[in-house]
Amino acid sequence: MALLPDSRIVEKGAKFVDTLMIVIRFHLFNLRYRFMRFLLAAVPAVSEPARAKRVLCFCSGGLGDMIMAEPFFFGLKKSIPDCRIDAVVPAVFAELVKENFPHVDRVVPFPFYGNYMGPKREWRFLSTLGKERYDLYFGVVDYTYAPRIPHNLYASMIGYVQGIPKRIGIYRQYTTGGRFEKRVVAAIFERGSLYTDYSFQRHGAHFVLEHMRLLELAGYPRRQPVFTISPPANRQEEVALLLEGFAEEGDLVVIISPTSAYRGKQWEMVKWAKVADRLVRDFGARVVISGAPKEETGTLIELLMEEECLNLSGTKALSLSQFVALMHRGNLCMGLDSGASHLAVACGTPVVMLFGPTPVEIAGPVFLENSCLIEAEKKCAKPCHGRDCTEEVSCMKSITVEEVCQAAASLILRSGNPSSREGSGIN
Repeated sequence: MALLPDSRIVEKGAKFVDTLMIVIRFHLFNLRYRFMRFLLAAVPAVSEPARAKRVLCFCSGGLGDMIMAEPFFFGLKKSIPDCRIDAVVPAVFAELVKENFPHVDRVVPFPFYGNYMGPKREWRFLSTLGKERYDLYFGVVDYTYAPRIPHNLYASMIGYVQGIPKRIGIYRQYTTGGRFEKRVVAAIFERGSLYTDYSFQRHGAHFVLEHMRLLELAGYPRRQPVFTISPPANRQEEVALLLEGFAEEGDLVVIISPTSAYRGKQWEMVKWAKVADRLVRDFGARVVISGAPKEETGTLIELLMEEECLNLSGTKALSLSQFVALMHRGNLCMGLDSGASHLAVACGTPVVMLFGPTPVEIAGPVFLENSCLIEAEKKCAKPCHGRDCTEEVSCMKSITVEEVCQAAASLILRSGNPSSREGSGIN
């Protein structure tokens, strides 16, 4: 009878195959874009007389990633006042950045978001950028490119193939790979000169602070992050019309954003409904449930609630630019580790954030003055980012309605404007 191989041998063999695939994948990636760099050098440049220093920034990720990158553009404009900033962002966020990021001069939509870009469309996108002849490049954030090459490796390629003389970036290593992968990536950066100045992400460093560190890598002084997001007047007027008849000028408007792109971050809808009911009864709050166009969570919470609310999810969902205006109107936002909560922080709106599988020190609000954080009782040894969570097994279940209500009450009372309506506060 044949003997089964020792489990340790099988494990070592599997690790060897994984390592081999990493090496092959990285080197194919490098060769592909070396060839594209050669081709792009022949693209004729846009003739432009005396121009300011032109900077290209690549910023691809979710809504929260876009929001947390905004202080970087403020710092860049402060460091180089006469520069022109072009930002490559996913097409789905192009309007948001164009209307609400005052320091971005030109928005370049990234054609695909979470899908594979074929060679033909990729060439069309890269050759359009190649006509501009940029002086400086920053790979700000890159989390969502479909082939799942390691974080920021695609961002490094964008500046490399354009032949931009100075290219700055941080390789975001904290969730992927091990020591060997880190050495391989470092070798590719150095030999291929993908970035002329780069560093690896510091352990436990907050996303916003890491974005600001890009300026230090470029040789500019350290700056404190400042959010400058501001909605245009027409968007504020649109939101005022939506709230007309539901919330008056002096009313306490509470925005609940109950969902996240990751299942492991979710909190039960019935609990959100109970929190909303308590706020209406005890503070006279006007509760608005927000959500994406394809989400019907607002309808579900509306059915579960005993009190009145305004459902702005599903077919009634706002555009992202309108959502910024809504956050500016709101007195309190309640949500998860999601783009909506990060937007509330950027707008200066007090926020209650529920954290479970993701690390607070990396993704929590960078300004804590107007924030209340509630962390779930994690049984995992380290942040798992919700990859293994299910509806039945999730640390988020440990967060209680009472905890969330008390956190909301503390922020409402701290703001000094509970409501113009009747209400005595959470009992």
